[in-house]
Amino acid sequence: MPVPARLFVRVVIGTSAEEILAFKCCRLPDMNLEVRLKNEGGDSVAVSSAMDFFGPAGSERVENFFPFGLHTLGPGDLLSFFTGYDQEAFRRFERIGLTDRQGRRWEARITGEWEEAELFPA
Repeated sequence: MPVPARLFVRVVIGTSAEEILAFKCCRLPDMNLEVRLKNEGGDSVAVSSAMDFFGPAGSERVENFFPFGLHTLGPGDLLSFFTGYDQEAFRRFERIGLTDRQGRRWEARITGEWEEAELFPA
C-alpha cells in the first residue's frame, strides 16, 4: 500500500527570490512572498495556486500566485509559489490553507520554518 502524500509548507515573506523574479528570469516585480511546498509522502498531490491565510482578525484568500493553476507534486518534489504582499500586513496571519484536486484541505502554521500540513477530508 503506497504511503499517502505528506505535504510540508514554508512561508517566507521577504524572499531572496524576489530579485531573480523581477530582473533575471520573469520580469515579475515585487514578488516578496514565497510559499514553498514539498511532498515527503509516497503519493502525488495536486494543489491549487489559490491559498487562504488565517489570523485572529479573520482570513483572506489570495489568488494571484505565480505560477497560476493546479500543480502536481510527486514524491520528493519541491515547488514554490510567489506573489507580492505588504510585509507588515502579512504579519497578522498565523496559518495557511491550500486545496488539492480532490477538494481536501491542507493547513499549516506560518512560522518561517518547514511545517507539516494537516490534512482535512473533502
